[in-house]
Parts: sequence; C-alpha cells; structure tokens
Amino acid sequence: MAEISYADAAKTMPENVEEMWELVEKTSLKESFEVLPVKNRRGWRTIRIFVSSTFKDFLNEREILVKELFPDLRLWCEERKLRLIECDLKWGVPIGTTGSETIQICLGELDRCCEENHVPFFLNLCAERVGWIPTSEELTANLTFHYGWVHGLSITEMEIVHGALRKMNPNALFMIREADSLEGLPDHIVEAFKESNERSVEKLSMLKTKVAEAFPSNHHFYQVKGNYVKDDDNRENVTFEGLNGDFYQKVFSFFKERIEMLYPLEDSPEDPIEVQREAHLTFMETRSKSVLGRDQQLGEIQYYIRNDQTNSPLVLVGQSGAGKSSIIARSARDVCDMIDDGQLSGKVFVHFVGATPGSTDLVSFLKRIVAELSPDNKESISDLQGYVQLVCRLLSKEEIGPVYLFIDAINQMDEDKQYYLARWLPCQLAQNIRVVISTIEKTDTHQILTKFVPTPKEIACGPLDETAREEIVRNILRDYTKELHLDQMRLLISKKGSSNPLWLAVACEELRVEAVFETVTSMIEAFPNELIDMEVNLINRLVRGENGDQIKSALLLLEVSRHGLLETELMELLAEKNLHLVGSTFEEGNENGKVKPGCKNTIPARDWAIIYRNIKQLLRPCGNLGDGRLDFYHRSLSKAVRKQFLSGSPGEQKKHVYEHWHRVLADYFEKATDDDRRAEELPYHLEQLSDSARLEKCLIDWNIFNRLYDEHFAVELIRFWKAAGGYEAAAHRYTDSLAQLKETEISRTEFSEQQYKVANFLKAGGQFRQAHAMMLESIAIEETENTVKIDPFRVAQMCHWTAYCKRALSFKEPTSEEKIKSFEEAIETYHKSNAFLDGLTCEESEVLRGRSNCGMAHVMLKISDEKKTHDSDEFQSIAAPLIKSSVDVLEKYNAIRYLIDALGTQSLVVPNGPEFFEEKKRIRMRALDLCLRTFGEVHDLFVTKSRNFGAILKKADDYESAYDWYHRSLVASTKLYGPEHSYTQLVQKDLQDPVFTEIAERRFRGAEETKLPLAVGYESPENNDEQIGKNPGNESGKKNETGASDDENEPNGAKLEIAERTDRSGMCCFL
Repeated sequence: MAEISYADAAKTMPENVEEMWELVEKTSLKESFEVLPVKNRRGWRTIRIFVSSTFKDFLNEREILVKELFPDLRLWCEERKLRLIECDLKWGVPIGTTGSETIQICLGELDRCCEENHVPFFLNLCAERVGWIPTSEELTANLTFHYGWVHGLSITEMEIVHGALRKMNPNALFMIREADSLEGLPDHIVEAFKESNERSVEKLSMLKTKVAEAFPSNHHFYQVKGNYVKDDDNRENVTFEGLNGDFYQKVFSFFKERIEMLYPLEDSPEDPIEVQREAHLTFMETRSKSVLGRDQQLGEIQYYIRNDQTNSPLVLVGQSGAGKSSIIARSARDVCDMIDDGQLSGKVFVHFVGATPGSTDLVSFLKRIVAELSPDNKESISDLQGYVQLVCRLLSKEEIGPVYLFIDAINQMDEDKQYYLARWLPCQLAQNIRVVISTIEKTDTHQILTKFVPTPKEIACGPLDETAREEIVRNILRDYTKELHLDQMRLLISKKGSSNPLWLAVACEELRVEAVFETVTSMIEAFPNELIDMEVNLINRLVRGENGDQIKSALLLLEVSRHGLLETELMELLAEKNLHLVGSTFEEGNENGKVKPGCKNTIPARDWAIIYRNIKQLLRPCGNLGDGRLDFYHRSLSKAVRKQFLSGSPGEQKKHVYEHWHRVLADYFEKATDDDRRAEELPYHLEQLSDSARLEKCLIDWNIFNRLYDEHFAVELIRFWKAAGGYEAAAHRYTDSLAQLKETEISRTEFSEQQYKVANFLKAGGQFRQAHAMMLESIAIEETENTVKIDPFRVAQMCHWTAYCKRALSFKEPTSEEKIKSFEEAIETYHKSNAFLDGLTCEESEVLRGRSNCGMAHVMLKISDEKKTHDSDEFQSIAAPLIKSSVDVLEKYNAIRYLIDALGTQSLVVPNGPEFFEEKKRIRMRALDLCLRTFGEVHDLFVTKSRNFGAILKKADDYESAYDWYHRSLVASTKLYGPEHSYTQLVQKDLQDPVFTEIAERRFRGAEETKLPLAVGYESPENNDEQIGKNPGNESGKKNETGASDDENEPNGAKLEIAERTDRSGMCCFL
C-alpha cells in the first residue's frame, strides 16, 4: 500500500525537486504490481499501448512507431486474436482546450488503458526535455485529487508517475535517447532539443535516475545520428538515422514478450467448420458495435425477420463501401440478442464473404450451411453439384428452422462460381427460414437475384446523413485519442465522398497516420470527393514510402493475377529488384544477372515485412502471416490500382504495361512446381498474352488438364482451347498425347479414366467423332479389366455420354435410313446406361437416369420425325411418359441445368398447331426463365433457349417479339463464342429473314430519332467492341466437326448444312 492518499498528495506543495519525488514515492506501491495471464479468453480482445513523450523533439520516433513498428506488432497480435491500438497524442487535442482539459485527456487515456489491461502497456520516450509544467491555476481541484497530482511535475512526468511508477508497472518501457545524438546539428536546433532552465535540467536528471532505480531492466539508452535539412519551402527539419535498429528491436521485443505472457496463444478448435464459424461470429461482433445512420435499414430487416410472409430472400444493395457489412452484422447481432431474450426461437447463421480466410470458396460456404441446418446429415457428397442441390433442398424443407441466415457480400464469392447463386438459393424458402443477403448493386449477383420469382424485396443502402458522418468520424478517431475541432469536422463531412462509410474510414486513417497538428485542416481540404480517388491517394502514399517500387509491383501483380497470389509467390516475384520496369522479366534464382537453376530467390524478410505491413490494409484477411492467399478486400481498391497504374496511357502503352505483368506471371508460373497454382494462373496469363503455342503446350500437360477438367462443364478448358487454336486442334493434340500415354507403364484402368476425361471434354467442344470412339474404348476397358470391382455408376455415365455423342453424329448421316439406324444405336446405349444404374438408389444415379430418359425421349421424337409413317406414333407415345418421368426426377433433385433441357424436350412432345401454341410456349418460357435466373444471358443454354423461343414466336407470326429473342441470342452467342462461331452465324442467318430485315430497318430509323435500342437486350457493337468479336482463337480458321442446333437436346442440329459453310472453331452449345 502507498503511505499517503492521492488527496493528501494533492494538498501538498513541494518546494524543490527532491520533495516532489518523495511525494511520488509515498503515493506509489513498494513492489511491482502482479500481472497474471488471461485464461479461458473467448473471442477477440483489445489492448492499448500508451506513448508518452514530449512532442516536437520526438516526431521521428513517433512516426516510425505509427508507420512501422505498431503495424508490425499489430499483425503479430492478430494471430492471437488481439486488436492493438496505439494511443499517440501527436494531434487530436481540440483547439481551445484548457490546460486542465488537456491533462484530463492525456491521463484519461491512461485510465482507459488500465481498464482494459489492469496495468497499461506504457512506452516513454525521453531525451533532453522535461516538457510543459502546468501551474496550480491550470489545475482544477477535482483533477488534482483524482490523480494525486504532484505539483511541480510536468505533464510528461505525471504520465510516467500515473502510468508506471505508482504501480511499479511491469508493462512499462523507457527508451532514452543519448545526448550525443544531437552532435553536428546547428546550435539553434540543439537548443530547441534541450532544456535551458536550470530547474528543468535538474528535474530531468532526477527523472532519469528514478526511472533507472525503479525499472533497472526496462529502461534502455539508444544512439541515433541527427541530420539537419531544409525542404523546398526553406523549412527546417531534423531527421534521425538508425531508428530501425536498436530502438525498433528493443521496443518490438519488449511488448511482444509482455503481450505473449499476458495473452498466451490458446488452442483453436480442430474442426475447420467450427473455426470458420467462430471467425464469422467474431467479425459480426466487431462490425456490429457501431452502426450509425442506418436505422431505417435495420428496422426493415427486423420487420422481415419477424413478419415476412413472402418466403423470399431479402436483398440489401448499395455501392462499394456503403456499410452493408455493418448493417448485416448489426442485424444478425440483434437477432442473436432476441433469441437470447426469448423473443425469437431458432439459430443464426452468418457468413461474411471475403472477411475471413476461405470465405469466398463456394464449397466451404455450402458445407457451413449444411452443418448449421442439418448437423446430423450423413449424405456422402464429394462435389460442388451435390452441395448445391442439398443446400437448395434444406432451405426449402419445412421441417427445418427457425434459422436466420445473414450472408454479406455475395458478389465477392469466387467469380467462376457466382452463377450457382440461383441454384443453391431457392426462390421460395421454407416458412421458418429467413435469408438476408447483401450485394453491390448492378453486379451479376444482383442481376441474378432480381430475376427470382417472386422478385425479392430490396433495401437500398444509400448515402449517410451528416449526423451519422460526424459520429462515425468521432468513433474512429476516438479509438486513437484524436478529435477534430468543429471547423475541421464541418469541412470533412461537407466533402461529397463523406456520404460513404469507407471513404470516411480511409480519410480518418490518412489523418491518423500522416497528419500533424498543423496539417490536419490542409489535408482535409485536399481530400478528393470520390472513393476511388481517395484510395488512389492512399496507394500513392504507400508507394512514396520505403520500398515504394516493390509495393507498386506487389499491387500490380495482385491486380493482374487471376485469383490472387500466395505470400510465398509474391516474395519470390519481388526478389527481382527491377520488376516494376516494363520490359524486365522474372528469372527464378536471379542474382547478379545469373540464373541459378533450382534456386528460389526471395525478397529479404525485413523488406517483405515492410511491404506486407503497408499493403495489408488493402487485402482480404488471409489467416496467419504466411498462410492463405493475398488479394484485394474491396472491389474499389482493385479499380484504384488500375486507375493509378494502368489507365491514362495511350492504348499501345497501356497494352504494353498489361502484357509486361502478364508475362512476368506467365514466366513465373511456367517454372512453378505447384500444379494447382500452375493450372489456376498459367493458362490465363498465356491467353492474355495471345501466346497460343505456349498455351497449347500448357493445356496438353496432364497435370494441368486434370485440374482444369470438370465433368459437368469444362468451361476453362473450353475457353483456353478457343485461344490456343480451336477444338479440332485439341482433338488432334490429345489423341497424340493419349497414344504416347498408352505406351508408358500406366495401368489400363488409369488410361481409361484419362481417356474418358479427354472424350468428355472433346464432346463439350463438339468433337463428337473422336469423343465417341474414345468413350467406346474406355467402356470396353472397364468391362474387361474391372469385372470384379466395376463401378456401375461410372460406367453408366460413360454409356450416357457415348449415347449422346452417337445421337449428335446421327445428324451427319446422309440418308434417313442411316439416321434412324444411328438413332437406334443411341437408344440402345441409353438403355445400357440405365441397366448399370439398376439397383442404385442414390441421388446421383436417379438424376443420371432422368437425363438418359430425356435423351431417349428426344431420340424417339427424332425417329418419329424421320419415319413420318403410321408407326411413328408409337415412338411419340413412348417418348411422352419418358420425358415426364425425367422432368419429375430432375425437379425433385433441383438439377436445374438438366431440367432446362428436359423441359425443351417436353415441349417437343406437345403437338404442333395453333391450339397447342400456348402450352408449348408456356413450357419453353419456363425453361428460358430458369435459364435466365440460374445462369444469366451470357451462357450456352441461354443462347439456344432464346433462339428456340424466338422460333416458336415466329411460327405464331409474332415477328416483333421473335426478333427481340433472336437478337438476344445473337448478342449472347457473340459474347460467348465470337462472331465466327457456327451458332452465331446461324442466328445471323435467321435474322436475314425478310420480315426481320424490315423490322431492323424500321427500328433503326426509329432509334435514330428516339435513341431507343434496336431490340430488347440488344447492345450496339460500336459500344461493345471490347466484348464482341474479340475472343481470341476465333481467327484460327479451324473447323469444328459439327455445327450447333436450333433445338434443345439436338447437339448436331437440323441446320448442319448452314453450319458446315461457316467457321466452326467454337464449342458446341449443347452439353
């Protein structure tokens, strides 16, 4: 215990320095305060470090603390679920504040640190000044009694007394700058750094003595070299060299050790689903603490949760940075509270896309939903399709619930999986399920959601009002003990960009890091109004700092990369010092201009630490340092990088810059040993470079092929081969590669598996003859080599696709008799597929049986058309129940893609004639609606379904509407396949009908006068030259074996003769 109370100390007026320190000792503990480790800590914890010093003589030290040391320490703390906040009062004390108010602010911050850590993490910087000493008149009675003020001490000394000495604080560190650090500086500068008053010099000497006595191992002297310079405006500046050395290391090591002792790293749950759940709940807690100016949106969400009768999702839309994540977090937190209070029953599921490692992965996300909605689920699911269908069923299941799902930033889900949204999220939810989902407006995901039936209600996340803007600024700056005075606040919130919460956050961060007291107002005045321009300012600041060229290179590499970069990859890439110079290349192991084979050169750890510390604020969370992928957190940041470094140059120069960075990444990943990453990045960069030779070589690498292959739709292989020379070239190259593979020691069953994959891909590329031959051989191998352990489902799949290819080839037969014979062989193979499925009852087998029945029904209808005799009705009567059973089972399992095709076939069963037109139209409209809602317009299914719908409207003499649908098909086909593709030219041929020509001319004349579009969904090629007609690979002159169809489930089509007269380098539309 202390000898005297604070009140007694405050009443005493010491006459000299010795009496002052005697009074300090009497109000202090005699032994160090015992600090025990925090046990059983749940969630995240905030810790604060208070920085105490005189001001103007420690600007250099404070800058390195704020810009380098504390960010590094913050990264380390985040691994332990600790949020580090430094309390650095270099500005933020409002203008006009009285002396007592200033003291209250400083010591109040120390109290705040004590509340959170019992004894504060305290750093004092000391040199040759003691600082401002308040007079008795500047101190209020309440202040002196509360803090036991020792009259005669400076405010800096009193911070040391209150934050360290009185509790013998073991978390206190003292860094004392050596006096000879000022040697060589002009006399008038040295005088500004030293006390001239004799009493102050005595006080300073006593202070250092007392600190050394009380904290013998926690005080250190450090040596730096002072430099005197004048800037362009003739202002004098002093900088200190050497702060990155002993000073940095001692401060960092001390606080790391103390924090590690107080907050030991606890074991995380082993279950990855539970790890994800905990991470999202933590993010929810963090983001829900302060949500301002959004009462209307919060109220509407709460009303939906309590009273919704539509059974539809609720959509929150807004621009990037509008605060959607905070609204979602707060709404979810409110529902959790209502459940705890008994106002609601059920459970809450939260998922913030991009906020935690792995959260953008669709499979991981769907697994989390399954675990939450059906924790006892025993279904064995091995692929994305299975999880998509299961989640859709669970969200539609009335027995489940109540469950409240809050999903933020669905538009940030991995780009190539976004179109699955309409497949896992049903339009009609179960009564006990609510789904609140946020997205950036006008994105693909937003468009998909607007096509739900019924259309979900939308809540707009618009601009903030001025009151909310002020409160957000106060809250952000308050954490760092800073405050704007009234005029500065008005100036800041008058900026146009301040209506956006992210703009405000960036502005406050720039002020916190860059501003000193004198420059706050001028910085605010210079802030741009647009969010992207504000982010450009932030990027420029980073690039102007230490390692600026490498920071710029890092940002450009992340922007040009396809799916972000691993930390190790970025470190290896940045090892090339001149990488930012356009024209340089990456050479693995490059040192002094010589390539060392097998040597991986990486950037020095210290340089990387500086780069990572600076760019981390721009990136998605990626787990612990060294784990996870680095990529931009906000879409707007990606735009800011492009605007700053890749825009504004002449076209050729801009193209040259892009090519430089794509070439750097292509060269790097060509040498990479991680096949997963090679497959993700290398083909993409070669495609962007139009390097067809290297791309072809890449695609016939079996390690790359197998990773790009997808049994349902190998969209990436399709895309890359289009750029590498077309699908006929692919057929030749893979045939040769398989022949070479067959001569190796590979087993027959392994060869069969590889050949089946190639055949399935070639089928998607319209190379039906080669695909059919390969599949027949693979089936034969399976039946002869695996008689004991044959996988019936796998062979059934092979038979299904073999029948599909045979059906496609049937259209090439020259006579009707030969076509019928070929069709009958296809039916026989479909029957064989179903025979292998007999006895299997899983979902996958039922869906495959439904697809085969659909294929058989379609073939039977074609035989009926070919025969045109009395027995053709027999095939019609068999096809009708087959297609009905197919539609029923595909609807049951929500197999949307196959259901769309089955509905097309079902419409063919409906007789022709005006009396049946509405029924045929209804079925085809349903297929088209499902296609639009699930896949959007730039998709192979939409290309065919829109054209087919136009065809039946044309037959009904509704030429105006038919013209619109043909045009939409043309636009989609041009974007998807290019202008030279057979299907694109097929639709162009349709539009050459004289009736459509007249409509086009009439609309063109009207458009000239009214500025209306030529057709619904039509986009003028002049305005889309970046998207239309510029697909690489379409100028190859290669010809596809077959053309596209004008009907569902007809891979070859009745219009083959047209297709054969055109370029057929694109893929077949029917998969």
